[in-house]
Amino acid sequence: MVEKVLSKQDFLVGGALTLADIVMCCTLLNAFQSLFDETFRKDIPSITKYFERCAKLPQFRKHMGEVVLCKKTMPKQ
Repeated sequence: MVEKVLSKQDFLVGGALTLADIVMCCTLLNAFQSLFDETFRKDIPSITKYFERCAKLPQFRKHMGEVVLCKKTMPKQ
C-alpha cells in the first residue's frame, strides 16, 4: 500500500514533508542500513526513492548523519 501511494507522490501526505515522513523514515532507517539490500530494494522502488529523498534533506542529515544503504543483508542466525 505504501509503495503504491509513494509511486504517485513525493511524501506520505501530499507534496510537503510532515511528521508522518519523519516517523516513517526513522522507522525504516535500520532496515535500509542492515536488511534491505539491493535485491530487496528492487521490489520497493518508490519506497527506496522516498527514503533516499528524505535521508538527503538537511533536517535528516543533521540527526541521522550520512545514510549508507545496505550492500549485503545480515546473515540469518
